[in-house]
Amino acid sequence: EMAVIFQRMGEKVEFLGMVNNYAPPENPTMYKLKTEWNKFMRMEIGEKFNYAIQKNKNLGRRLFVNRDHHEVMPDPLQGETDPVIGNDLRSIHSLALLNYHPGHRYNGDLTIIRTDEPIEEFYNEHLGWDRLVKGGIETHVIAGCDNDTIITDHPYNRELSVIVRDNLMALSTGIQSQGSEPQKKSPGGASSAAIL
Repeated sequence: EMAVIFQRMGEKVEFLGMVNNYAPPENPTMYKLKTEWNKFMRMEIGEKFNYAIQKNKNLGRRLFVNRDHHEVMPDPLQGETDPVIGNDLRSIHSLALLNYHPGHRYNGDLTIIRTDEPIEEFYNEHLGWDRLVKGGIETHVIAGCDNDTIITDHPYNRELSVIVRDNLMALSTGIQSQGSEPQKKSPGGASSAAIL
């Protein structure tokens, strides 16, 4: 979204990188339904029974009926933390991702740097970004790390920084990262780089 905003302001985005970040699902409701259904289908019969009971308890906690018998959802920013959502950053990010609907496609290339963990159901090797990016997508996989350690732990963060450095160096020398042909830079042109 930031890269699209830069482009709409007339700036050229020279490099856009995503670190282990999934695109918002095209249809959040269908995504949630499919995910829950697949989880349910993998359960044993006793787990399915407990799952159904827990879902009904959660639904009962979320809804209340006022004196006019209208169903009203409580304000999620008031009172206790929703036990399904939680209050940690990862849960908040996931909830925001499910509720975000990009208005425009990014007109440029994207570099994805991700872990070698299994890709979530209903996503592809581009983590869903091919739906929102008009240019090419280059993917780098860093083995042995997870969503946190790719940034926080050595040697994974070193591998991450080398990939970013190499892409930025290729831009500063005028060489495309996917080829070896030099590119001419436009003198005095504004450009931006973003790592998300």
